[in-house]
Amino acid sequence: MMDVSITENSIEETIKTKFYLGGYTVYLNDSQFVKKILNQFRALNLIKSSWSKDNKKLFWGYSDLTTIINAIYTKTNNESILYQIKNLVAEDMEEQTNNFYESLFLKTDHLYYFNYEFIQGNSMQGVVVGGNIRCFLKLAGTEYWPNMNNKILLLEARSGTIGQMTTYLSQLKQIGVFEKVNGIILGRFIEMENKCCILTLISKFLFLFKNIQKHS
Repeated sequence: MMDVSITENSIEETIKTKFYLGGYTVYLNDSQFVKKILNQFRALNLIKSSWSKDNKKLFWGYSDLTTIINAIYTKTNNESILYQIKNLVAEDMEEQTNNFYESLFLKTDHLYYFNYEFIQGNSMQGVVVGGNIRCFLKLAGTEYWPNMNNKILLLEARSGTIGQMTTYLSQLKQIGVFEKVNGIILGRFIEMENKCCILTLISKFLFLFKNIQKHS
């Protein structure tokens, strides 16, 4: 979507791992450094001048980079990819690397397939926004918050249990998100899965959606 250039030195500091794929160099960023530059939206301010609707390069990110991905979409209407790039060096790296290569260079959709089941309704359509629920809500009330009308909201979280998720969901409801979106995709909620309380989260969603009248 864009060329990100904060400073030469700071970009070099983020580079911890690199490998070559199909003649391209892929860099894996140091997440702790990324968290630092995301503090108080410094990263958004630094790259704001580089945004261009004509620049169609894809920005890839995950978790804390949810803020950047949604801000780019809001300002340019360009696509980004919410993907954990470290999957390419993880346990199932062979399958992930093949899917990554084929999707990026052979224009297949293999990387974007995932198993799912509906817990309410049987279809939905729209542009997907969101990502990590905590990081996504950092954009609420700012110029970087997406227009939620007719969108599909993707939510996931690494940490957080019932109390935190209830707070986040309540905020989304209070700012009118659930009345506007066409549907919600629930990704992984790691801590809740580990503590066997994911069904409680689903029941919270169903309760919040009860009697909601959608409007655009």
